[in-house]
Amino acid sequence: MSLALLQVMAQTGALANPPEGLEGKRLSPPGSSRPLLAITAVGGLCRDTGHGHMCSSTVVVHDDGSYRVSGDVPQELKGALAQQLIQRLRTAIEHADFTALRATPFTGPCPTAWDGQELTYTFSTPHGPEQISSCRTAIDHKTPVFQTVSEIDQAIHATP
Repeated sequence: MSLALLQVMAQTGALANPPEGLEGKRLSPPGSSRPLLAITAVGGLCRDTGHGHMCSSTVVVHDDGSYRVSGDVPQELKGALAQQLIQRLRTAIEHADFTALRATPFTGPCPTAWDGQELTYTFSTPHGPEQISSCRTAIDHKTPVFQTVSEIDQAIHATP
């Protein structure tokens, strides 16, 4: 798990009782209005006042349906998702086989090598956080958990 993501998760309450080093602790259980899903995007060159820097943004979806998009974004987004969508996410996470989801390694250079992004997904489970990185794992977007993540992403970024 990247240090930046762990820091964001610790700051937002995604890690219950984070110890020194932050690693290895479970996320808060469903129903606690704590983060259920965090998606971190790193890569690409951001425009700024100087030479630019590598962009980074994080989407945190809480168990109560609230979400927050922060980092190198034009403006921070906050809102609430439909409870039916949150329930589908809970169910998809509950039934996901994370070992199988990580079984196929990503091959080739990470898109960050040519100004693209690496996406890191962190899911809250009863036994602790489960993380999947797009530069380490060939993500199957047809699986129920990633189909639900896609629906959430579309709902968050839909134009009102």
